[in-house]
Amino acid sequence: MAIRNFLFLGTILVAAMLGSSRADAHAVLLEKSVGDGARLAVAPAEIRLRFNESVTPVLVRVLDAQGHPMTTSDAVSEVDSTVILAMPKALPAGNYVFTYRVISADSHPVGGSFVFGLGDAAPEPGLDGLTAGSSHEMLWTRIASALQAIFYGGLLFAVGGALFQVIIARDDKVPRAERNFMLGAAAVASVAILAAIGVEGALSADVPLTDIVDPDIWRIGLQTSLSANAFVTIAGLAILSVGAIGWAQKFDRAVLLGGGLLAIVGITITGHAASASPAWLSAPVLGLHALCAAYWVGALVPLHRRIWKESVSVAAAQVRLFSSIALIVVAVLVVCGLVLAAVQVREFSALVTTDYGQRLLVKLLLVAVLLGCAAFNKFRFTPRLALGDTRVAMSLRRMIEVELALVVAIIVATALLGETTPPRALQEQAAEHLDMDMSVPGFSVATFAGNRIAVVDVSPARAGNNTLGVSLLDADGSLITPVQVTVFLSNPALGIEPSEHRAVAVSRGRYSVADAGFPTSGRWRVEIEVLVTDFEAANFSTEVPIP
Repeated sequence: MAIRNFLFLGTILVAAMLGSSRADAHAVLLEKSVGDGARLAVAPAEIRLRFNESVTPVLVRVLDAQGHPMTTSDAVSEVDSTVILAMPKALPAGNYVFTYRVISADSHPVGGSFVFGLGDAAPEPGLDGLTAGSSHEMLWTRIASALQAIFYGGLLFAVGGALFQVIIARDDKVPRAERNFMLGAAAVASVAILAAIGVEGALSADVPLTDIVDPDIWRIGLQTSLSANAFVTIAGLAILSVGAIGWAQKFDRAVLLGGGLLAIVGITITGHAASASPAWLSAPVLGLHALCAAYWVGALVPLHRRIWKESVSVAAAQVRLFSSIALIVVAVLVVCGLVLAAVQVREFSALVTTDYGQRLLVKLLLVAVLLGCAAFNKFRFTPRLALGDTRVAMSLRRMIEVELALVVAIIVATALLGETTPPRALQEQAAEHLDMDMSVPGFSVATFAGNRIAVVDVSPARAGNNTLGVSLLDADGSLITPVQVTVFLSNPALGIEPSEHRAVAVSRGRYSVADAGFPTSGRWRVEIEVLVTDFEAANFSTEVPIP
């Protein structure tokens, strides 16, 4: 009954997660050979897009003012991290939209567009509405998020069950109930990640739900690094299943362990965590983190069963062995998690100023509660069980059920975390713009609000009157044009209250305050209120040192 309740809770949590959204910008566009809003005398021979990592083009083309394509798919090529679109030789004067959709190294689709004009035609900014996202994208992102959570759960319970058999139980034959649970978890994980390949293809191409049966959609999905992840992981789970069934006979334990390790290796091939620089550190740490999580998570279900089915002495011995090893495992789990978080977040402030950081905080809170429950079990219930106290068995089972519910919540949080843009990717986009402005004497800094970036430039960054520039970018690196930008300057340490300055647009996505006054030296607080639309606002905050 308890296990059925746990599975029911997991279903509810995954269903609730379907209401979440998923950011689609993980690769970062660093440079394009034609600027947004550019006016060109003649058509370029080619248009280049340079990303911060290798990408796979899905749809790259130029549209005319009526939305008709002017290029074909065979005109697209990629070299390392650069996508190249060969342009037609006889492109008439007029307004055009360049639109692209590519798949990043972590298997996520990234898209955008910009307008330009040829000849005497002035570019019309509203033309990029021709490529506005369809209503299908939200549906696919919800399905992809659900599949990712289901995959994580199945993988951890299958691999963890194998680790429990090899390290803790050491049974001659895996008990039927535990074997069936392990096989079911492996099957669920395999089906989920296979389905995710088609969903990634559909999300990349942004097609209706009915197009999931289109072979071309699956071919697009197979081009992503997710396919390598899937095949390695499924191979590992298949080997694990052979050991669980007992077909390997005296080699069952070795087969269980080998299959579990191979399945974990599969998830280190792709994803924002595995592909984060430096990859030589991120991928192994991710694998070790997942392996430790599997040991902990996968032991909960068999322990829950054995506390009830086995004698008190046998159950107590297994709980005590699990707990003693768990001390080391949890320590490694926490250290690996902190390393991965540091690589992705980079700055402590990003924990509260970005979507990724805020979701990471939620996950960390859930993990902290889970650690508390585990400590309570170890120091209160485990010693009493070792003394033969049969009354404590029911209490321990109930606490394990609480841990299982928390595990499901953490798995959901992890899936949602994987669907947001890490601050490191946002910073890479901002760094490109900072490099452009560093030639001007002064000070530059990037700050975040959600997945948006504000690059603040102060010149000459000395006491007195300064020019303050603000560049506003979306998560995909495209400049945004809000309704209004207001800057507030203050120095709380000196008791100087905020002074208000209305920023003036100097070009698309770039704003300036010509009379930004910093009357004294010190660290000045710069707060930027951006009215993105009449119904949406973004608030940025940073500090500027004035020597």
